[in-house]
Amino acid sequence: MRNLIIVRHSYAENGYDTLDFERELSVQGVVIAQQQANILRDLKIIPDKIVTSPAKRATQTAEIFRDSFDPEIPMYNVNFLYENYTTQAFISLINNTGSSNNNLLIVAHNPTLSTVAFRLSHKLEQPFLPCSMAILKYDVYWFMVEPENAVKVKFYSSAVYQ
Repeated sequence: MRNLIIVRHSYAENGYDTLDFERELSVQGVVIAQQQANILRDLKIIPDKIVTSPAKRATQTAEIFRDSFDPEIPMYNVNFLYENYTTQAFISLINNTGSSNNNLLIVAHNPTLSTVAFRLSHKLEQPFLPCSMAILKYDVYWFMVEPENAVKVKFYSSAVYQ
């Protein structure tokens, strides 16, 4: 069984005096990211690989998840995850993950991330608040992932921490 963990970056500082790309996580954002990472730990789902948008708040969110498990987990920045991308581009990223990884964590941004998550599952209709997390389970290799072929979908909203 393979697990695709999709996470929207956690809560960031307001961007009044900073470029959007450089916005950092707020104190609340750090705490919530740690709590969401704890859910994965409780579920015994440890990422083998982390892919993140290169924006500061997304990278910080990914680092919190990685460091709660093992700082040696490979983490990659993928530029298009900061932009508006297509569902097909996202699926192509998943399809090229490699068969040795069973648990792939991807950190990106809304509104595109929630649209892609919905298209992958057709079951996620909840708002993708910052640091909300969807876990899609697949019984196929990564190169075979397509829209709607997840066998199970679970959503963990960050709203429970507010």
